[in-house]
Amino acid sequence: MLAQQLLPNDFEISELRVEYRKEAKLGDTVISYVKYTSKSVTVVLADTDKTVFGGGVLSKPVPGK
Repeated sequence: MLAQQLLPNDFEISELRVEYRKEAKLGDTVISYVKYTSKSVTVVLADTDKTVFGGGVLSKPVPGK
């Protein structure tokens, strides 16, 4: 999974939400935009015009659950 390669080494995933908007075709350039917080990592995959192909949110476990 492409998004997993962008995670910090010690990031444990407890939840994954993914949304697809547009298919990437052979020859398309895919750029990943990543936002890190203390609880999650959000990854958006888009083309050079910033048209979104899809993205996801990978969340850490909630303590006590």
